[in-house]
Amino acid sequence: MAPVPRSGDVVVGRDAVGRVLRVSHHPRHGRVVLSIWQGSECLATLRLAPEDLPELVGVLTAAAGGQVAAATAPEDPAAAPDDPAVPMPRREYPAAG
Repeated sequence: MAPVPRSGDVVVGRDAVGRVLRVSHHPRHGRVVLSIWQGSECLATLRLAPEDLPELVGVLTAAAGGQVAAATAPEDPAAAPDDPAVPMPRREYPAAG
């Protein structure tokens, strides 16, 4: 299994044995790096600015189809929103180059 980053964490995948998502914080560079590992091999990385993280959390929550919101919903159903999975708008990013 891939070691835990110095400043961050590891999320174990459910699709393949040895597949993990490393989440590491690099404050000196102002980035959070998501990297997908298969055993000791890095397959892909994505570098985000801290201000991108709320959007990522929203996209992940929406992708869960409300399951995250349902797991943390208030006891009173009247206090819960009708549709907790609100789709996030897509942003266009310039091509890396």
